[in-house]
Amino acid sequence: MTNLRKLNLNSTKLSAQTFEILKQKLPALQEFDVRYTEACRAKFVVEKRKKLDRARRNKSYERGVRTFDSGQMKTVK
Repeated sequence: MTNLRKLNLNSTKLSAQTFEILKQKLPALQEFDVRYTEACRAKFVVEKRKKLDRARRNKSYERGVRTFDSGQMKTVK
């Protein structure tokens, strides 16, 4: 079973933790379907969190450092 290449666990009660264990135990796994499972939801939440973190970092970078020069606020990048 370690040579398994495709796995369909669509609409099962697969948890994120169990899915991570399966990925470790099945090194030849190339395709998997985990839609409508807790593992899929966890993956979506993690990806969304990463995307938000990147957006926040980029926004703070774009704002730069504000300084007062000649009585006016100026953005320095």
